[in-house]
Amino acid sequence: MGISLAANAGREQTALLADCPRASLEGAVELLCDAAVRPRFEQWRVDAEVVRLKAAWEALLQDPQSYTLEAASTAAFEGALGAPLVPSKHDLEYGAVAEEVQAWHEATFRAGSVVLAVSGAEVEEVAHVAGELLAELPEGEAPAPPSTYTGGYHSEAMGGDGLAHALLAYEFKGGWRDVRGSVAATVLQMLMGGGGSFSSGGPGKGMHSRLYRRVLNNCPWVANCTAVSSLYNDTGLVGIFGSSEASRADELVGIMSKELEAVASGGVTDAELARAKASAAASIQMNLESKAIVCEDVGRQLLTYGQRTGVEEFVAEVNKVTKQDVEKVVKDMLKSAPTFVACGDVSKMPRYDAIARRS
Repeated sequence: MGISLAANAGREQTALLADCPRASLEGAVELLCDAAVRPRFEQWRVDAEVVRLKAAWEALLQDPQSYTLEAASTAAFEGALGAPLVPSKHDLEYGAVAEEVQAWHEATFRAGSVVLAVSGAEVEEVAHVAGELLAELPEGEAPAPPSTYTGGYHSEAMGGDGLAHALLAYEFKGGWRDVRGSVAATVLQMLMGGGGSFSSGGPGKGMHSRLYRRVLNNCPWVANCTAVSSLYNDTGLVGIFGSSEASRADELVGIMSKELEAVASGGVTDAELARAKASAAASIQMNLESKAIVCEDVGRQLLTYGQRTGVEEFVAEVNKVTKQDVEKVVKDMLKSAPTFVACGDVSKMPRYDAIARRS
């Protein structure tokens, strides 16, 4: 039928996706809704997924930036957001029971918490197929367990490249539902930018961002310095990931702290802000050239806001961002307890209490 099916899970949302030619539209919607409403969690299938998850965990250990960002949520939050998205190898040794997966599905996939989004076709073309199947979902909404930001520390000594890797982040209160704040946080991400110390240049490499100009271009012992974020509906994490020679790990973390403080104290220029705003607008416009991404964006916005904001409205919000907005985001962040994750050669990493005093 030419249908491509996929699924992905986050801490707050799960997405089932289908991409298809128009001739297979009804069949794709039927498959998608059937998977959402009537899944069969046979034990052998669950066992096969546990094997894949073990491989995903091993792959995560080979990617310091992804590993530290995943570990940061676990260290930063108590409650639902503190649960690991990728189970550790130790946790996976216990396997998973099909009946428990089935019970989670029944509690989560409820009529008030499921959205069907379509891109490249009209809703009326699929409503008669989807309506009958989705009507089988139980009424009500999925439970929303609470989460509390606490900040925290996690360190994992690893072999590999011989470098020290660190992520320093703070709470972004409000999350995606703070529209003005989250847009300012998006601009901040572009403003800070950064990346790896080696880049072939060219458009989109971020080589005019603050972390490139102020850190990577001046510190040859730094291998990576990148702005990172994990935003959720009502809260989030925003910070910097860095990699350096292990002997200078403490100095690296100090630089990361100073870069955030420099933005909070009014160090952003008009030219930097204009570039960051243009980059943020261009990035969202390029991403939304894909019908698949548009479709997922529609669904996620409906779940988060109850309505969809188009790209024009987003760009208008970006254009409203001022230097004071960006400074306020960082000032408010720095009032929270730090979240610090280290991996690789962690022998020279600073203690958590020393990092907290810097804040």
